[in-house]
Amino acid sequence: MTIECKECGTKYRFDETRVGEEGVWVRCTRCGHVFHQRKTAEDASVGLERIIIPPAEEKPPAPAKTGITGTGQETPPAEVKKTEDRPNAASGEEVAARPRAKKRQAWTPVRIGLYLALLVLVLGGVYLYLFPQIGEQVLTLFYSKGPEKAITVEKKPAPPAPVGGVNFSEVRERFLKNLIVGGDILVIQGTAVNDFDYSVSKVKVRGKILDNAGKILGQTEVYAGNILTDEELMKWTEQEILADLMKPEGSDVSNVSIAPKGKIPFMVTFINPPKEVDEFIIELVGFERPTGG
Repeated sequence: MTIECKECGTKYRFDETRVGEEGVWVRCTRCGHVFHQRKTAEDASVGLERIIIPPAEEKPPAPAKTGITGTGQETPPAEVKKTEDRPNAASGEEVAARPRAKKRQAWTPVRIGLYLALLVLVLGGVYLYLFPQIGEQVLTLFYSKGPEKAITVEKKPAPPAPVGGVNFSEVRERFLKNLIVGGDILVIQGTAVNDFDYSVSKVKVRGKILDNAGKILGQTEVYAGNILTDEELMKWTEQEILADLMKPEGSDVSNVSIAPKGKIPFMVTFINPPKEVDEFIIELVGFERPTGG
């Protein structure tokens, strides 16, 4: 007789003498499915060759799929051996082979298209994250709001630059030995020029010393018009030197009224300056405009 697996559709030739009145449990050698097979009237009228090879050591199936014989004992399912569908030599009948189930294709055109679309979206998102300006241009292209109106910015006239000023010229430096302090004195001298069109007074300047990295190492402020001799710089104490350089009117009252284009000398000193000194800066701190000047 010919039996067919209920799960995968594979056909087998089976000895009908092994099928009792209540049928028999068999296992498909291809997919392992266990099913119950009964003998039909058509199978009983056809003589088929016996090709079953029952396994002696086969374990009984699960209780839910076990057939019960007339003696009350469980009968293990008979395993059938698959053979190729071929004509029956005894009866002259030919058993039609059932086509095998097609395997599911893993890469179909639709699935490949979906994967490619997903890959393009991921790469596009990464690109826009790394280059946000490109994303702004794309959004501007698709969501254009039409021509923008030109915005006219009213330019206010810049305030006029101050005319004139107090500038410095002939600035130079030198070192002297102070016998009282027991160290060096850095002396910076120069000339302040009144470039205003009116007179000024009490011109005050600031001196800074810096290292080669631009770091300020020290600074001091003095009034112009106070000049000390080398002998005074070498024999006076630090307090005496600073007090004489801080006279607002100057040592000879030259800082009281400086006419336009007028000049006045100044002197800045640093007692025992650091060895890292590389440059100096002279700045204008301020001045006054005399009454009626």
